[in-house]
Amino acid sequence: KNVSVSYPFFNNITMGDPVRIAITMPITSRGDEDGPIEKMRFFNSFLPSFLETAIPTSFPCTFEFWIGYDKGDKILDNERGRHTFESVFRKKVESVSKAQQCGQAGCFKITMMDFPYSNTLTALWNGLNNAAFRDGCHYFFMPNDDLLMRTSGWPSAFLALLASSTLKPNLGVTGPNDPVSGRADIPSMPCVHRTHLHIFNGQTLPSTFQNWYNDVWLGNVYRAFDACLMAKDIAARNHDGCQDPERCSRYVLGEGAFAPWQEETHRGRLQVLMWLSEQGVA
Repeated sequence: KNVSVSYPFFNNITMGDPVRIAITMPITSRGDEDGPIEKMRFFNSFLPSFLETAIPTSFPCTFEFWIGYDKGDKILDNERGRHTFESVFRKKVESVSKAQQCGQAGCFKITMMDFPYSNTLTALWNGLNNAAFRDGCHYFFMPNDDLLMRTSGWPSAFLALLASSTLKPNLGVTGPNDPVSGRADIPSMPCVHRTHLHIFNGQTLPSTFQNWYNDVWLGNVYRAFDACLMAKDIAARNHDGCQDPERCSRYVLGEGAFAPWQEETHRGRLQVLMWLSEQGVA
């Protein structure tokens, strides 16, 4: 194929082919076991706000939801639960997909994966992102299932920021601004291009992490290269308005609170530096 230099955001794909944005999300039914699947936080928090703010896009795009859950999950770790979850998802996005005239490929896809990890968000995100990476996705957005997106047009904003990266297009991390549970200088719900997974050999986050420091690590690694690209005008609200972030999560986050994030930050920066040198940049 001939690559069009005018294609938005330097995706290195032919003009007209849809940009593939993976929404990779660990989900737990903890706290939702007593209600129907339709009442799970994903369907009442993230998905409605996503449909209100992500669509329409200014470029051909497919949003691919990669949902990960722990083996043993009371609702999702059985065929009936997964089938119901996927059916509810398709029903909720159907009208939007028709309105956008997405054609045979569709605007939305969903893949569900189980992982034999217990309350380990880092491992779930690494597994989901690697699967989406190998499947050919271009971008990877890592929100929580109870995140509220509040500003329209965030896909274009994220992709444009990554494309504007100083040393190399698509080098770095971006994400929305959550003034309550996030930081002003590091996106707590990160989005990266597949460039990041190329640099780190198919991995997104250090395997020494369990639940903590994922966003801190990404931000601090790329800050050294002027590539921590906060989308300051894109507002989000984690935990659907919960006022005490430390008590809002349904995962048990105590494990991994003392992960070696500083050492991993140093290793990560060296890895990026080596990659840039191979590209003739550093």
